[in-house]
Amino acid sequence: MTSSKPPGAHVKTMFVQFDDGSVWGDATVIADVMFQRTDAIKYLKSLRDAYSEGGDYALYQALRASVPSTGETDHRPRIGVHSRQLTLQQLPNGKAVVDRIDKDLATAEEHTAWLR
Repeated sequence: MTSSKPPGAHVKTMFVQFDDGSVWGDATVIADVMFQRTDAIKYLKSLRDAYSEGGDYALYQALRASVPSTGETDHRPRIGVHSRQLTLQQLPNGKAVVDRIDKDLATAEEHTAWLR
């Protein structure tokens, strides 16, 4: 059975951040976005530290950990951390992982206004 109604979608904007760092949206959503960003940065820094202290093997171990450890114990989902973990695990070698971490951390540093 086919429908004569065309397909459709509804979108609800809950958060917007402008280039200058100002935000618009639901306060709870804004707080969660900022949490996810800062948590992901902590994770990237922990991977960079693991590499600095123990080289490729330590980086490999930290990257393969089933639950990324960022020192948090509040049981909030770590969407940004898990996303980065999956992305980094797809890279071909330790140098590529470290290069990507450095690039992501440099981007975060350039856009500190995006972190409230």
